[in-house]
Amino acid sequence: MEAGGGNTGREAHPFVENFARFGFAVKGLVYVIVAIFAGLAPIGVTSRPLGTSGALRVLLRNPAGFILLIIVAVGLTCFGRWQLLRAIADPEFAGRSWRGLFLRFTWICNAVINFGFVLIAVGLMIGIRRATSGNDDRSAQDWAAWTMPPRRTSSIPMTCRRCATPSSG
Repeated sequence: MEAGGGNTGREAHPFVENFARFGFAVKGLVYVIVAIFAGLAPIGVTSRPLGTSGALRVLLRNPAGFILLIIVAVGLTCFGRWQLLRAIADPEFAGRSWRGLFLRFTWICNAVINFGFVLIAVGLMIGIRRATSGNDDRSAQDWAAWTMPPRRTSSIPMTCRRCATPSSG
């Protein structure tokens, strides 16, 4: 892969090139998995189309799912790092114009999204390992509770508490 679309003569290091290709391949695999599950929804195999995190959950339920999920997590990490490299080092010479800065910003956003999917995959792997190490699903529930924001203890919203105080008079 030549940087800048081939007009500069500068080539990427073979490791970086293979790193990026592996990331692109895994990203494509994730899209294919999501598309298969979306195609199965109308014929009743799945109740509704699944997003990326739902597809990762279904993937984990398969016999080789844990290994596949590791491969997907590593691949998405590679893809995210490639997007960060594109944004920071600018090997494609997007430049510092408004258009170039916008492209680089979208590459950073893409990297953050992919790293988020990596965290989901790792969380699923940790949750399933904890759940299978014990006798019940309590470990998986604990993991899910740890990752979710705490719930409010009061049923009255914070902004309306002043309205709910008894008036003196």
